[in-house]
Amino acid sequence: MAMDMSKEMRAVHPIAIGLIVLSYHHVFEEMRLSAAAMYRLMAVYLHM
Repeated sequence: MAMDMSKEMRAVHPIAIGLIVLSYHHVFEEMRLSAAAMYRLMAVYLHM
């Protein structure tokens, strides 16, 4: 049972890694954009 599971996991692994990398890249872009927006807001707030 466990051996079959590991075999399936190995087959799925590359696809899972690809999806994770893609989603992480998207999340990273979102975070970078939101961080830039936050930084701009803070700069405006501090200059008032």
